[in-house]
Amino acid sequence: MSDEKGIKRYEPYGFLLVTGLLALLGVMLYALFKFRQNLRAGVISAPAPGPLVYTGLAVLVLTFISLALASRFFRHQQFPAFRACLAASFGGGVLFVVLQVMSLPVQRAAADPVQQGYYFLAFLSAVHLLFALAGVVATGVWVAQVYRRQEYVESFIFSMNPPNILNMKLLLRYMGFVTVLWAAVIFFIGGYAA
Repeated sequence: MSDEKGIKRYEPYGFLLVTGLLALLGVMLYALFKFRQNLRAGVISAPAPGPLVYTGLAVLVLTFISLALASRFFRHQQFPAFRACLAASFGGGVLFVVLQVMSLPVQRAAADPVQQGYYFLAFLSAVHLLFALAGVVATGVWVAQVYRRQEYVESFIFSMNPPNILNMKLLLRYMGFVTVLWAAVIFFIGGYAA
């Protein structure tokens, strides 16, 4: 018989999450590197992120805060507050996706082919939109599961289930990373536009 106290177990979903986030980070960093390189060479000029982009960023931050509160209420088994915060996070995520689609600078890039900085912003927005949409879908699945189990006993069993605890942690990490990365991208591009 072996002693399992010294063995650290690795979760495959956590590994997949980290791998996906590193891929997203790599794509964003490469695009920002090329953006900065082209900007210094004078090939492009920096596009100004519009007010919809900053509004979307604020909505994404509020969505993450709501998800963090939902996670806290989930751990402390305050189920009505958990459901409300999770639903608010889902609604905020949907609003962010709508704002992100509305703020895609594809029309501006097509209207002004000389100003190719909008293509970088459109590419970064589209890649981020795909990752944010995956988080919104995952949150929506959680909302559906949680609202199916509204009785206290079912909610308690749901909150004590180890896969559900892991899924909540992974969702919180994922949305936190997506939020921080998008804020860094927007402020990076906005700093060059100013």
